[in-house]
Amino acid sequence: MGYGLEEDWEEDQQDFIESRNQAYVDNNKAMKARYQFNSKAAIGSEIACACCSKVIVKKSYQTQFCSNKGPGNCKDKYWNNTDEKRRLRAQTICM
Repeated sequence: MGYGLEEDWEEDQQDFIESRNQAYVDNNKAMKARYQFNSKAAIGSEIACACCSKVIVKKSYQTQFCSNKGPGNCKDKYWNNTDEKRRLRAQTICM
């Protein structure tokens, strides 16, 4: 009766991990694309936050994120996800 259940579970687990990893890669690509677009946008134009996509007005040449202060701000979230060294360090601190 139980033949193959463990193999099926392991296969499902692997499929889940691969889809989660692909979603992570796709999200990082989207964040990096928004960052590049924002860096080229003119001051005063509407841009999407490089991290969460919230629409904001670019107030200076360096505006990229909707927030950069306090816990859970988009600037830290962006760099903790897109920079490999920071991502590994953030994972060890949060655990």
